[in-house]
Amino acid sequence: MNTTDTVNHLLSESIEKVLWDFEKILLKRPRLVLRGMRALMQQKKAAVLRKRWEKQGVNVPAIMILSVTNACNLHCKGCYSRAIHCTHDAEMSDAMLYKIFSEARALGTSIVLLAGGEPLMRQGLFELTGQFRDMLFPVFTNGTLIDERTADLIAKQKNIVPVLSIEGFEEQTDRRRGEGTYKNVLRAMDLLGRRNIIWGTSITVTTDNIGFVTNPEFVGQIIERGCNLFFYTEFVPVEEKNVHLALDADRRKRFMQTVESLKTDFPAIFIAFPGDEEMFDGCLAAGRGFVHISANGDVQPCPFAPYSDTNLHQTSLRGALRSRFLTEVRSLHSELKESTGGCVLWQNRELVESLLRAKAA
Repeated sequence: MNTTDTVNHLLSESIEKVLWDFEKILLKRPRLVLRGMRALMQQKKAAVLRKRWEKQGVNVPAIMILSVTNACNLHCKGCYSRAIHCTHDAEMSDAMLYKIFSEARALGTSIVLLAGGEPLMRQGLFELTGQFRDMLFPVFTNGTLIDERTADLIAKQKNIVPVLSIEGFEEQTDRRRGEGTYKNVLRAMDLLGRRNIIWGTSITVTTDNIGFVTNPEFVGQIIERGCNLFFYTEFVPVEEKNVHLALDADRRKRFMQTVESLKTDFPAIFIAFPGDEEMFDGCLAAGRGFVHISANGDVQPCPFAPYSDTNLHQTSLRGALRSRFLTEVRSLHSELKESTGGCVLWQNRELVESLLRAKAA
């Protein structure tokens, strides 16, 4: 079994490889090559910082997922965020987000995935990210709020990578996300493309759409629109009525084989979650490779495991990463076995919840 420090090293190497592969793709877009090289150099510097903190007993993940808001303008069927992140707690202030970005940079967390809800509903978000141009901010958005003004703001920040959610073609996307969503996302793609912005797409893979979203015709059409990055995330059934949408072991195996073929056949980066975690001996949550911060500041193992013993209003990011709960989740890594659904922590939530109960006792 890989130790945490070995996983951190492997993940750093994996991120650098992805950036190198991305650089090769950008050779066809010369104006973007320098941007890719800068991102690679920043990642190397961040990896050195993480290694230094590791020697001081602080396990710093390379990636942080930050939900900047719980608000969303869509009501997608089976949305995990609405189902498990319902809270009346106030969302973090701009000053708190600035503090988190500053601490993350100092620790060597070089990539901050901005999520929600819908992150573009957070006012002033790009004013904050603009102050941290040596960090990479993929923004996972439904794309419907990207207009001319928003696209102009993104174009001015080379460290922003919009990642647009889509479920397949028009029928599959609108069935889950609402009528007209597909056309709005295509419009956003065109707005980004006209500004030579690097962008990607995020696809939730279900038993209903797996045949469409891995189809070479679909992938080819999205690449023709300018997409360079595909995030495939397996559907997590947080409600019993949606269990049938989760991939079983056989479908997951065939899905991963298909993704490997796509990597060979198309000039784009393909990342499958949690499938690609297998090279790191399984789940990377709880700071093993990434950590999640909720909109109200709770530090959690991952977005699908909304459990926490630490809030950033009471402690620093450095202190939170050393929390007893995250440490115990990492220590039980070998006992957390996946069955149906993309998130091993959600599948084993009774065990995860027992760790919090034991701490409270």
